[in-house]
Amino acid sequence: MSFSICKNGFSALLFTLLGVSAISCSFDHDEPAPPLVTNGEPPALCGTTASVFPKLLSFIEQGKFEPLKAFIQRHLLISEENPQPDISTRTLFSGILKITRSLGLEKTVDLTDLVTNSEILGEQLPLFTAAIDFITGKTDGKSRYETGDAAAHFIRVCDPDHLLLAIELLTSFESPSRPGEMWIDVMIKEIAVVVDNQKLDEFLDAFEQDAEKGRPAVINVIAQLMGLIRQSSFSISQVETLLESAVYPILSDELRPNIERMVTLLEEVTAPDAGILVPLQRSIECGMQSPVERDVIIGFLYDLLFSQDIGARDALISVAELVSVEDSKFLLGIVSDLIGSIRSDRLARDELLELFALMLQQPDVNALLPIVSELISEDIFTELLVAIQSILGDCNRV
Repeated sequence: MSFSICKNGFSALLFTLLGVSAISCSFDHDEPAPPLVTNGEPPALCGTTASVFPKLLSFIEQGKFEPLKAFIQRHLLISEENPQPDISTRTLFSGILKITRSLGLEKTVDLTDLVTNSEILGEQLPLFTAAIDFITGKTDGKSRYETGDAAAHFIRVCDPDHLLLAIELLTSFESPSRPGEMWIDVMIKEIAVVVDNQKLDEFLDAFEQDAEKGRPAVINVIAQLMGLIRQSSFSISQVETLLESAVYPILSDELRPNIERMVTLLEEVTAPDAGILVPLQRSIECGMQSPVERDVIIGFLYDLLFSQDIGARDALISVAELVSVEDSKFLLGIVSDLIGSIRSDRLARDELLELFALMLQQPDVNALLPIVSELISEDIFTELLVAIQSILGDCNRV
């Protein structure tokens, strides 16, 4: 299961859970819900709970949150059957509130404005539902829940601080060759150019490595690249040597310049003065120690990107075109801030990661993913974002 897809999908679920908690105190079956704002603002400005969250309330009334309720009761709540829950609810929510508070009201408003008033949301939400359908087997009748099990395995066996630190540094790193532009933004644009090239499919079908061909060969060479990067003596020349022997001989003249450009970007981010290589190496080292789970995740990402039923390639190209340099810097800055906040509270960090591990692995993922899909397909996630934008902005609640 792609980490980014899972993260966004389960973030939607957690976000909805917080929304349900926030409105539950004003939810009344017999009388109209009170206005969200009672400090003298006109009621029509923000409306009532029923008018602001009609789809969410309908979702609750239909009992569609029952699998989530069962998950919470099983893993988070103290009971006679479970006197020691897997997760401390107090620590978890304290951590979430601390992370949210670290973002700040102004950035939160700017973030919701950017997402709801741009094409980003409309382009990406269908991708999430398509990816979820791909995982559950709704797309082709073949479920891929083992990817979530593999991700949960790495969450539990690897020191999370290495990967979190690498992400925090990576999301704040500007490309030396493109001053003023974020490295991730530049890399995504280069990847988008490659996947948009019609010659790529021909290359993938013909590619061979260690007696493997096509998809297995690609997984093999990616694992080899990871093995090179984790070495203490790593240099970009090792990557170039591997590509010269295994990739470039059958790569079209149209694609080679783009691949070479991506190698240059890899050299930038692994340079000693970038400060990212060591935590990245430690993260990769843990991944290499579990080759079965590693290859499951690499294979899933391959399928996700190149499946004709999902359209991930088109979505990637759209993101590269839609997100401006300024917006990219803002979004990546938020990610960096949030990761830094998570890293600063080890107890909350561990509880939050354990929550993700539980939600990613079977049997819970089987029950929870359809909820995420419906939240997105029925526009409930969008409804919540718009409500937050209204409450924090127009309603002027501080």
